[in-house]
Amino acid sequence: MRREARMNSASPLLVCHCHLRWDWVYQRPQHLLSRLARHWPVIIEEEPTFDDRPAGIDVVSVAPNITVLRPHRRLDVDHDLGGLVEDYLRMARGARPMVRWFYSAMFAPYRDRLGANQVVVYDCMDELASFANAPAGLREAEARLLARADVVFTGGRSLFESKRDRNPNVHCFPSAVEPEHFARALDPGLELPTDVASLPRPIFGYYGAVDERLDYDLISALADANPGGSIVLVGPMIKVEPASLPRRPNLHYLGQKTYAELPAYLKSFDVCLMPWALNEATKTISPTKTLEYMAGGKPIVSTAVRDVVRDHGDLVFVAADPGEFVESAIHAIDRFDADRRKSGQERAEASGWEFVASAMRVLIEAELDRAGNRTVRRKRPIRAKAADVKNLIVGGGPAGLSAGLHLDNTDFLLVDKHDRAGGLCRSIIQDGFTFDYAGHILFTPDKYVDSLFRDILADNFHEQQRESWVYLYDAYQRYPFQGNLYGLPPAVVKECLLGVIEASKRSTPGLAVGNGHASPPNFLEWSRQTFGPGITKHFMQPYNFKVWGIDPAKMSSDWIAGRVLTPSLDEVIEGALQRGRGDLGPNARFGYPLHGGCEMFVSGLAKRVKGRGGAFSFGRTLVRLDPKRKRATFRVEDGTGEPRFETVGYDVLYPSVPLPDLIRAIPFAPDAVRRASESLPSTAVVCVNLGINREKVTEKHWIYYPESQEKYIFQRIFVQSNASPHTAPPGHSALTFEISHSKSKPLPVRGKRALIDACVSGLKRTDLWRDGDEVVFEQVIGMPHAYIPFTPDRQGNLDVINAYLHGQGIYPIGRFGEWKYVNQDGAILSAKRVVESVQSGKAPRSMSLTSPPAADAKANGTPAVSRA
Repeated sequence: MRREARMNSASPLLVCHCHLRWDWVYQRPQHLLSRLARHWPVIIEEEPTFDDRPAGIDVVSVAPNITVLRPHRRLDVDHDLGGLVEDYLRMARGARPMVRWFYSAMFAPYRDRLGANQVVVYDCMDELASFANAPAGLREAEARLLARADVVFTGGRSLFESKRDRNPNVHCFPSAVEPEHFARALDPGLELPTDVASLPRPIFGYYGAVDERLDYDLISALADANPGGSIVLVGPMIKVEPASLPRRPNLHYLGQKTYAELPAYLKSFDVCLMPWALNEATKTISPTKTLEYMAGGKPIVSTAVRDVVRDHGDLVFVAADPGEFVESAIHAIDRFDADRRKSGQERAEASGWEFVASAMRVLIEAELDRAGNRTVRRKRPIRAKAADVKNLIVGGGPAGLSAGLHLDNTDFLLVDKHDRAGGLCRSIIQDGFTFDYAGHILFTPDKYVDSLFRDILADNFHEQQRESWVYLYDAYQRYPFQGNLYGLPPAVVKECLLGVIEASKRSTPGLAVGNGHASPPNFLEWSRQTFGPGITKHFMQPYNFKVWGIDPAKMSSDWIAGRVLTPSLDEVIEGALQRGRGDLGPNARFGYPLHGGCEMFVSGLAKRVKGRGGAFSFGRTLVRLDPKRKRATFRVEDGTGEPRFETVGYDVLYPSVPLPDLIRAIPFAPDAVRRASESLPSTAVVCVNLGINREKVTEKHWIYYPESQEKYIFQRIFVQSNASPHTAPPGHSALTFEISHSKSKPLPVRGKRALIDACVSGLKRTDLWRDGDEVVFEQVIGMPHAYIPFTPDRQGNLDVINAYLHGQGIYPIGRFGEWKYVNQDGAILSAKRVVESVQSGKAPRSMSLTSPPAADAKANGTPAVSRA
């Protein structure tokens, strides 16, 4: 079969020399070359085959704009097959530029393949010299290829680290995924393959090459430990003798399957395996299947392969030894919660091959430009010029906008993934209702930020006295709880008072309740020392766990000063005998826009920032950051459905995106930095917004519910329609139900319908619901990062991360950039402080944990506790 590849004389010709056959396992070469073929004609040279035909080349069209050359000859008759290939390429090339792309260095030494007048690319996807039966001379050939290559790509971080000092232009592109393809495993209508459909469960599955890189003793041990289940290995056998492989009644070798069939096999797996042997062949691998398994929503168990540990150890169950591997596999289903599943799917969705191919094309075209061979113009530029802007701001929430407001140099670009500025301070207007992303109000002790609130909102600023309450044991207590015990059952009041009195005996004279102790080791112990066991048991411990999603015993105590109200003993007793004061705490009076929701402030701030001369760009998500070359690459969401990427050069970067996401976008970040970032906990929040067909269901603004999720799935109800009467249609009320969740505190129900039903069920247990009430509006909003818990190792991890980032000219800002729970005014001040420090030539100073608290925008200030 001889068919010519479709050529465009204006395009460079990409010639790939590949040791992997196109119709073998569908993997990195196929994913990348099929995407690059949308722009350039691609010709692939495969290794020779031996048969009885005279020497020649099979020219096969395997995909649009992709031609495969398959040299062949008789085994007993030598022939210069390389010469045949080069003759064909010379005719195909004509006068066009050429890109030589190597997967194996063994193709490189022939004739002039490393000569001038071409761009040489080495995509190092494996350390082939460490594989079994590696050809002699491979290391020497690779050394020559690395010395000549114009650009080098590596398939993982370990490979990058081993090659980065051997070529000045090395880039790390770990294996990616087609998320939509493997998400088919979640399709209830996808039928299971017949060879697995009836196998006993659970099914522990692996797909990929069955070769010397697998630990067969480990596989045998898992099969022996699960005689009632099934171990399934899907893939071709290579470099192993089938007779040498372990055999068990429940161990099944199913052979090679097509790429199209893999989602159905993935669906059949209850637990996905990566049982790698830890040897030279696996020392630098970055398995493609990790992200594919994640896209299918499956639990993953792996041995401690270095790149798996570093890149995905937060989501993969990594085992340090065979016993732990077997134990992890057995319990993976039970330990695999909704948060881990969702995080894996989100990671897969953000790690597509489209970006990798586009970014590689950018780098290759840059080399074509340098060589003077560029003859084709892209329809849509995807790479900006060097140093496009002086200052790049990533994230358009309050912190990002504040950075733009306070930069002396107005040569800045603000980029955000949403369609408009605001971040989590945006509002949603639908069917006559206005809801924020969680309950937001405006208050601050800072005069500068207060003037911003009032100046920007002007007549739209509506101020009122706070009505904030706790609902515990079917009774209301004023906020803050520790100063307002009145209304609780007498036995509870007695228990709380006795605890406070006992704690006060240990306090320093003249200080508030419980003060004067040595610094307690954690927040739970601080609460016991300060308030005694009663208040701790009935409110502080359950509510803090409910809202932070972390055991209070695992939270540090160094952040509490100035944030948690510690009333005097007299104030506690007075608040137990009669209904307490409603003016305790910094947000006793708060503001809120009369019209348009909380977004009215950030939209006004955005107009002010844009008026300074800076530029805004929306619908762009940061996917890759190259600090060395000062390049940030964004995935563009323009509604066309076709992936597009833009790269922006900058001098100084101010990101407010979550720190773990930022570090994940830097593929070659140091191990210590990556480990520190993976150790930063955060709490996700789901908000269920409901519209009720009755006006003024309560006079209260927000209510805390410290009792268990079984009784109240939510920790707080924010009465949006009491913040402003214009946030609900006449005769209606708008309520936001806030639900925190984390790995330690997963959601008790799954799915939007179940969450709504659980909130309505809890609402009906309160006095806010009356007979005849109906829910007329429903909405569910998820925020993967919301609260930032203070943990003992937090500051140490931040020190490691910031030392690296600041040295690269990257200065994180705001709640998620500085990884600190601050509110809207705190985010504004964070960016102001950082920008002013950088402009003055000083290192940014982290805001002290014991400095006066910035207040905000969250309805209760610090979410879990009452504040002074």
